Amino acid sequence: MTCQHIKTRKPERGSVNFTTQTTPEHKSRKRSVVLNSSVKARAGFLTLYYTGLRTGELLALEYGDINFKDCSLTVNKSFQRIGNRDVITPPKTPKSVRTIFIPEFPGTS
Repeated sequence: MTCQHIKTRKPERGSVNFTTQTTPEHKSRKRSVVLNSSVKARAGFLTLYYTGLRTGELLALEYGDINFKDCSLTVNKSFQRIGNRDVITPPKTPKSVRTIFIPEFPGTS
């Protein structure tokens, strides 16, 4: 199995910030933001949506955590804001360290 549906390119610096509120109004607003936002923000949101990653786990991902051959992400750290400092920490529990496989979407092969 290969990740032919994923186009690789040099990673960009920056972060995407999403809230975890799930009221119908927030879902509608998130959908609107995703449809009208940058490619980077859309990619971040879709990664959260289809993989179940926590926001902090997404923000802590590094290029080396992505396996394009096996279509997977390795989750082994989390991003947190403690006071006014950005900190990368181990996940909350040992079970949070995991490998997540990226689904292949119809029409992307």
